[in-house]
Amino acid sequence: MSPSELSVVSTRNQSTGRCLAAILDEIDYGIVSYDGHGIVQCNRAAQAQLADRDSPLVSEDGRIRARDASQDKGLQEALRDALVRGRRRLLTLTGRSRPLPVAFVPLANGKDEPDGPVAMLVTGRRDLCSSLAAYWFCAAHSLSPAESGVLTELLAGLQPRAIAERK
Repeated sequence: MSPSELSVVSTRNQSTGRCLAAILDEIDYGIVSYDGHGIVQCNRAAQAQLADRDSPLVSEDGRIRARDASQDKGLQEALRDALVRGRRRLLTLTGRSRPLPVAFVPLANGKDEPDGPVAMLVTGRRDLCSSLAAYWFCAAHSLSPAESGVLTELLAGLQPRAIAERK
């Protein structure tokens, strides 16, 4: 390839990388790429999850930890399994708010990657459904204001009994 052709390929690769990062930022699930040294990249949902004081996950010195030390051992084992053994795992971490499922997915085994093994962590959505999606669901199904209110409270994580007692 000529230098000008290499320049076009390099520019296209940079553009593709920015495009993929923008696409990942639009996904409601937290996505983190992680290698043996720590966090490589996070989408916006993962950044928000890690910054949330009620989240069971936290980032310390570029590494992911469970906020509750009793859950951190399992999280670190799942990371090692994904990075070293190439195993997929699913953990459910508990915190102040609702439980948070976290999937650990091996992406590269290290033999083919110059930087070593890479894993992806995918966290569950912070909200079951956006308020706009809930609104449109209620409108599309002609739910009454009372029914819409109950659905909104269910989506916020309230238990049916608690909703009934409030009404």
